[in-house]
Amino acid sequence: PSTGAEVSGLVVGGVLSLAGIGAAFVVFMRRPELRARALERFAGVHSFLFNKWYFDELFDAAFVRPGGTLGRFGRNVVESTFVQGFLVGGTVGIVRAGTSIARSIQTGELRSYALVLVMGVGGLVLYFLVVST
Repeated sequence: PSTGAEVSGLVVGGVLSLAGIGAAFVVFMRRPELRARALERFAGVHSFLFNKWYFDELFDAAFVRPGGTLGRFGRNVVESTFVQGFLVGGTVGIVRAGTSIARSIQTGELRSYALVLVMGVGGLVLYFLVVST
């Protein structure tokens, strides 16, 4: 754009801003009854602009409520059911079953422990003999 277009744009913007300041001065300082009449006549527009275009309500409906719902789903279903119930509960169940088997095997007799040790070493030796050939 040329310099003339920039200057004319600045002049038009300045004139419009001064006109807005003048109109606000007249409506709010000189003739406040105009404000009351305009409020009655344009109640819907006033409500829309006063509530900031209902942007907060729109943001709440579009992001906050779905985010809260997703968070509750994560807490109630994913965390409680899957993580605590399946992963942690399943691991605890496996450990309990393993310790139950280990308790039933333990007799407290040294000879039986030595026999299991000798059988384990013998199994390893046999495995390595078979694999190495």
